[in-house]
Amino acid sequence: ITLAVGLFCGYGNSRGGGGYNLGNYGAVDALLLVAGAAFHAFSTEVYFRAYWIRVLERYTRNAFVPILGSSLLYAVSYMTVFASWHSEKLPLWGFFLLFTGLGLLFGWGYSKSRSVYVAWGMHFLGVLNFWSYFRN
Repeated sequence: ITLAVGLFCGYGNSRGGGGYNLGNYGAVDALLLVAGAAFHAFSTEVYFRAYWIRVLERYTRNAFVPILGSSLLYAVSYMTVFASWHSEKLPLWGFFLLFTGLGLLFGWGYSKSRSVYVAWGMHFLGVLNFWSYFRN
């Protein structure tokens, strides 16, 4: 699941989405970008999945509520980068829904596996615009 979701998201980045574009850099720079993407994805997933889902699970018996709550917090946190990622094709509400949906997907992976590494793998592979590296 992690590979399938991550590769699908990463492929989507190659069509003009966000993420780390590896195609415009040399090998050393690309490795640094991969390390940055790994850190970004891991720290984000530890905070939004491993921390927030566990905190919210204390207050509800419904398994979906903590996933939804952490996903909404995740989307709100990404509103801070909307101005730099803004495009005419994706308005603010679409940006919010995109990251809420990604949060639901990553949260589902975490919830089913109880491992932050599953959500991290999805996120890590999803932020890499790795297809562009192989095209150049």
